[in-house]
Order: sequence, then structure tokens, then C-alpha cells
Amino acid sequence: MLIPYYYLKIIKKILNEYAQLSYAYGELERQLIIDQTANHYLLLTPLLGK
Repeated sequence: MLIPYYYLKIIKKILNEYAQLSYAYGELERQLIIDQTANHYLLLTPLLGK
């Protein structure tokens, strides 16, 4: 299914903004991985130092 380009821009913008938010506690960080050829998105919160 083809998704219009402007929808993809909106999705990327929202996910990038969300990935930049910091957690209220702990030293966790989010990582956003985007596969632009297949339009797949992965938002991770890896456990650091474990």
C-alpha cells in the first residue's frame, strides 16, 4: 500500500519528537530506527549498563 509522502513526514516528525523526550526517572534514552525503503519504524528503550 502506498502512503502519501506528507503522511510519512508527519509520522517521522511525531516519532522524532517523542524519541527526544526524557524519562521522568532513571537514565534511559530512546532510540528511533527508521527503514525508509520499507516504511518501517522502531522505537527502542535499551537498558543501559545492565
